[in-house]
Amino acid sequence: MAAYYHSFNICKINSAGFRVALPGEIINVQNITTASSLGTLQSDNDANFASATFAASAGDIVEFSSGSYPNTFRQVLGATQAEAYENPDNKVLTFVVEDLSTAAASQKADLYLIDLDNPSVLPKLLDTVKVGSNEIPYQTAVTKNLRLRLISKDDTNQLSTSELAAAPSFDISVPALGGGGSAQPTLLFENYSDVATATTSLETLYLDIVDAGTFINDGDLLELTYHGTTANNGNTKVITFEFNGSVLVTATTTAALKGWELNVSLMRSNKGGDLRYGIEFTVTGVTPIMAADRLTGLDLDNIDYDVALRATTATAAGDVTAIEGDAQLWRSDGGLILIDEVSLAYLTDEVSGATLTDEG
Repeated sequence: MAAYYHSFNICKINSAGFRVALPGEIINVQNITTASSLGTLQSDNDANFASATFAASAGDIVEFSSGSYPNTFRQVLGATQAEAYENPDNKVLTFVVEDLSTAAASQKADLYLIDLDNPSVLPKLLDTVKVGSNEIPYQTAVTKNLRLRLISKDDTNQLSTSELAAAPSFDISVPALGGGGSAQPTLLFENYSDVATATTSLETLYLDIVDAGTFINDGDLLELTYHGTTANNGNTKVITFEFNGSVLVTATTTAALKGWELNVSLMRSNKGGDLRYGIEFTVTGVTPIMAADRLTGLDLDNIDYDVALRATTATAAGDVTAIEGDAQLWRSDGGLILIDEVSLAYLTDEVSGATLTDEG
């Protein structure tokens, strides 16, 4: 059995407060859950550890340590790479093996939202807040009981804790809103790195997660847009869009040195059991390809679903490049609740052990 860990980097902090990368650093890996050794890892030339698997089980806690430095670092393994990336316990992605600096002042905090009415839904990063008053838009079709947890960090983004459950919290109740239609969409995710096909096999260019509870009401609309280019040749190029492993559209083109666009609309229906979709794929100077249907048997309220942009060519690597992609969420019931005047007071000036509380 294999389970994934999240990629991370390694450094130490010197007495001046500067981070010093540690390329080639060998660290030990211990499975805390099973009390067994998983061997060693070595950081690459950029002091990074790429995501990979251990011979372990999903949910196992692993601890990384260095024989040369005092600190340790933990992660929770996932059944898939996406699960390891989405786990809120894997928020911290830097293993600081030693910190010789004096404590820095906390100026901001990551604010996490926990749905107390749906404990199976994973916590979500709601916003990054600063000292003082913060207005945070939040909308719900039904009354929600929420817990907000705050992890403070300094100007170098050093977090006060890597364990969400240990972070200070406060609970709020947000009343339901309705009517009017959403005036502005919410950016759900974005990709802005060039990713080209590297082989002649079907490859994932962008992979994102639509979290459980993203679609609240029937009529909520998620619009995904991807852009990219084709290589300067007449090879057959194939681009697909997949929802939870199901191929919704396959677009084939021989266009050379052209820009392409893929637009996908996903609308909730049947009380969260269905998604209706419409798709249009266009390449400069080529007749658009369109598709429309619906997905049934879903559970949008309680299950996460992945969306993937994939591509291949049977002739040569690098024939298809994705340039960017994003997803905008439109609510059907309109209105925004403002979690108003969330005043954050620092109970200590030090990041190590810094806590935040609600005074609003």
